[in-house]
Amino acid sequence: MSAEPLVVVLDDNAAFRRSTVFLVESIGPRAMEFEDPEAALDTLAGLPLTEPCCLLLDVRMPRMSGLEVHEALRERAANLPVIYMTGHADVPLAVEAMRKGALTFLEKPLDDMALADALEHAFRPSVQGRRRSPRAQERVLGVSNALSQLSPREREVLALVGEELTNREIAERLSLATKTIEHHRHRIIVKLGVRNTAELMRLLLSGELA
Repeated sequence: MSAEPLVVVLDDNAAFRRSTVFLVESIGPRAMEFEDPEAALDTLAGLPLTEPCCLLLDVRMPRMSGLEVHEALRERAANLPVIYMTGHADVPLAVEAMRKGALTFLEKPLDDMALADALEHAFRPSVQGRRRSPRAQERVLGVSNALSQLSPREREVLALVGEELTNREIAERLSLATKTIEHHRHRIIVKLGVRNTAELMRLLLSGELA
């Protein structure tokens, strides 16, 4: 196994790619940047299984979406950790990314500590080169199915809980009574089968569903 982990950065924004490569290399791993998804896929598929690697993947790109790139990567049997990056907080999109086996989901602009934590996770021996177990995959699908049972309003509330807003702040944002938000949060907890919605967001966005 190579002594120096590799991070591949795939994003259509040149300035963002350069700044992300600089940030990654300041953390420790070496980095390669790509604008063209096919070029990145060819490089990743050709890497030896013994070389520690992960992909920092932009969600919204003009040629291929991040989800399409991830699917193509899986089809080429390039099983490596994928960290999604997006400028749009999007819970349903995060669910779909996790269903495809994403390691975690980071919002732009990238937070230094959040990226460092994600990379530390990506290069753990237990993560490198491994698919999710069938049991873990079932749990991811279970969360996805549960999320599909939420009402549109409950999805709005859940997304705002993920932004760490209080009940009062959510009520103000949605022009609802605080008691109404408390009711929605309770319904979300019941439907999703978690102790609280904060637990769901931690599990969802960290990928720690196994």
